[in-house]
Amino acid sequence: MLESLSDSLTKTANHLSSMNLPQLGSNVVATVETTAKLTSNLNELVEYSAPDIKEILENLSMASVSLRVFADEIRDNPSLLLRSREEEALEETK
Repeated sequence: MLESLSDSLTKTANHLSSMNLPQLGSNVVATVETTAKLTSNLNELVEYSAPDIKEILENLSMASVSLRVFADEIRDNPSLLLRSREEEALEETK
């Protein structure tokens, strides 16, 4: 068991020594900086777009209410799909 652990540690040490750790560190730093810029840009976008998003959500809410009312009316009176609410006299019968 100790030999297996020793072999594993040796392989890990050899692998680490073959890696370019300074380059890896530079890549990590660059990734963090890029992520910070992206986050900042997204925050600005959301802040800039917030009024538009609010208006869109309000419009969707009103449309949803209207659609619910329409669906309820059709459920209660399916003939509305074929005729108007009020019986209109035909032109010939006036």
